Amino acid sequence: MAMLPGHHVINRQGRPTAGALIVLGGQALVVKRVVSGEGLLPHETIEVAPEALREVSGIGTIMAQTIVDPIYENTVQVCNILIMDMGASSFEEAAIKARTRLEERGWVLSGKPNYSSISMESPKWEFTRLSIKRVHSITNHGADVGKAVTSNAPRSASYVLIDVTPYR
Repeated sequence: MAMLPGHHVINRQGRPTAGALIVLGGQALVVKRVVSGEGLLPHETIEVAPEALREVSGIGTIMAQTIVDPIYENTVQVCNILIMDMGASSFEEAAIKARTRLEERGWVLSGKPNYSSISMESPKWEFTRLSIKRVHSITNHGADVGKAVTSNAPRSASYVLIDVTPYR
């Protein structure tokens, strides 16, 4: 068995060390996953159609963008996060502009809008949703571009975060 430097399988009393038990437990879990067909890597990656992302990107000026790719039930879900300047003076005005421009492109509300989030779908882009949120909500996505944008841009409070997400 391969051990990390400084880790011993058996201590001086002839008993397995805690580190060895953790390694053995981890290896047993890997063997169980492979034997049960779960494997070590996700089975599928789902992404938004590039054309759908271009369509959404065209509604304003992209100030920053990133992706997050969480794994859920052996599927990698590649979510596109866009921070956009809509040429507005407040988040509320920017969110209305973003919603209107998306509606002009065929996107429709997919839930009741509230003060912090608007959810939309497009019949043209199957298995794609988006949400319009405040930029500070980027921390919920585990992405770090929001802080850089908000600290360097005087109008960042009027930007929107658009999360374009595939689903099955």
